[in-house]
Amino acid sequence: VEELVAMLVEEGTLRIEGGVCTVAGDLDALALPGTLQALLGARLDQLEPAVRATLERGAVEGEVFHLGAVVALSPAALRPAIAGNLETLTHKDFVRATDPALAGETAFCFKHVLVREAAYGATAKKLRAALHELRLYKSAEELAILRKAAAITAEAHMAAMRHGRPGSFE
Repeated sequence: VEELVAMLVEEGTLRIEGGVCTVAGDLDALALPGTLQALLGARLDQLEPAVRATLERGAVEGEVFHLGAVVALSPAALRPAIAGNLETLTHKDFVRATDPALAGETAFCFKHVLVREAAYGATAKKLRAALHELRLYKSAEELAILRKAAAITAEAHMAAMRHGRPGSFE
């Protein structure tokens, strides 16, 4: 219901002023999306391209994302507008400010995991793959996995060194 109201307000079909909701359009002519994913997709489609690109880059970083990561993943022409785009996304209730995982950074989180999934899924696969390749920042979960992999690798090398003999091959 919340997403539906947000979409109708963004379209101008509903107006909310002073806590009073009024219909500003023809409700009979309204074509409503059949699923929540379709509704979220319709809201994403209404975003200006630069604002949507900002949201998609945030979705690539994860449920919590940082201003620095979005800037790093964005083309130079888009970078000056990113802070304003994030304000727009906050105002439109796609994201909200949150505590950063990285000291000195500004962080945002998606209003709901489904919003992030819709934004991530709406990003072209080729672009999504390229953005993952460009990522400079890693989430806490990714860092934990990388540390565990490094520890396993180091242990394997040490075990090989303990059992190796001069002149033997791997």
